[in-house]
Amino acid sequence: MPEAWIIRGMEREKIIKEVMGLIYEKAGDDNNIFFEIVEIATRHLRKKSGYTGRISTTELFFNKILPLVQRFSRASEEERFIVAEISKKALNSGLMDYYSFLAKLEIDNPERVFCASSAMSEIL
Repeated sequence: MPEAWIIRGMEREKIIKEVMGLIYEKAGDDNNIFFEIVEIATRHLRKKSGYTGRISTTELFFNKILPLVQRFSRASEEERFIVAEISKKALNSGLMDYYSFLAKLEIDNPERVFCASSAMSEIL
């Protein structure tokens, strides 16, 4: 019998796959939808976590980060790639708290997440 954390992990992957299917279906040949989804989801997460202010990062990006990348890049494709990698790493860093919050909840209150007394409980 599989343990509760395995079952819940599979359920999470299923819903994520379903949502990504909806996004891919809507996207067609337009990759801009992925950026829009990230922007909307990020706004949602910030609102849910009580974020009320605006951190001014525009100046940092355009006055420091982008010039560094542009000086380094030998082609516009390389510049876009590096900006994409920076975006991915920045987004991953920004999302780490949400992974930590769930891990803590799974330990402190497994009943709420797994409907079992422990993540290691076997599920029929």
